[in-house]
Amino acid sequence: MKKNNLEKAIKNFDFEDFLLNYSVDVELRVKELAGICPFCQWRRVSFYVDAEKGLWCCHFCNESGGPVQLISRIAECSYTRALDILFDNFIIFEKDDEEKEYKEIKIDSIQLPTEFFPLAKNDSTAALPYYRYANKIRGLDNVILKRYNIGYCATGFYRGRIIVPVYHFGTLVNFVARAISDKISKKVLTPKGNDQYKYCFNLDNLWGLSEVVLVEGVFDVLVIPDKAVATFGKKITVEQVALLKKAGIKEVTFCFDDDAIEEAYKFAQEYLMTFKTNLVEMPTGYDPSKLGKIEMLKLLQTAKPIQLNTLRT
Repeated sequence: MKKNNLEKAIKNFDFEDFLLNYSVDVELRVKELAGICPFCQWRRVSFYVDAEKGLWCCHFCNESGGPVQLISRIAECSYTRALDILFDNFIIFEKDDEEKEYKEIKIDSIQLPTEFFPLAKNDSTAALPYYRYANKIRGLDNVILKRYNIGYCATGFYRGRIIVPVYHFGTLVNFVARAISDKISKKVLTPKGNDQYKYCFNLDNLWGLSEVVLVEGVFDVLVIPDKAVATFGKKITVEQVALLKKAGIKEVTFCFDDDAIEEAYKFAQEYLMTFKTNLVEMPTGYDPSKLGKIEMLKLLQTAKPIQLNTLRT
């Protein structure tokens, strides 16, 4: 499966050739690519990419991220398409020991509703209220809408809802259907049969980073997509912890909603032996999606490290 071969695919990928093809002027310095940042366009060399791991940063605008995220942002495509680009020259096979032959691995996935339509640059009349909700209420622009393949359903079981697909290395494993009207009683729906407790939304896009911010919901992630992953609620499961470890995460900053601060502190204490843990206390009545990117980045600077057997004041 893709997730089991990601490291090999990244190592096999020619980041220099990819960047040059997209007019990003970089030069190889031993094992590091250096050049002008394609995002902030600072006139001096400030953009650096690990040529083998795809980890990148800009020392001027302080943007940074992982390899899939880099491909997605440079190619201006969704993360699923970025994975396709990454794996274009890396075919995944499974060996059949008896026949000594090789076959491509297939995996089943959850399907998006048949009534689903993408929101990015959708100027239809039906899409208008959903686009307004995404843009005005949630602060999502066309870049984020396209990158995450966010859409809506105007009819069917999920009618009146904006749909955020949850992918794990190109496979749709879940989606979050959020009502855009307060008149709908059940605000959030997810499809039957999903195993969201096994996944962290956006983790595969930050795979290889050493530090992430843990938030509750998908809309919280979309405020700071270059840093955050979601646990789909107030609890973190053993499966999610194992996945974080497998991704190479060394440090986590808990940034749960203000009504879940005790749960966040409990989990931060519980996983001290696994990760270096920090805690951010949200203002009363706010979550990351309400605060917005600028305020969230400021708030993250107030994160406090958690130590074993210390009491909160």
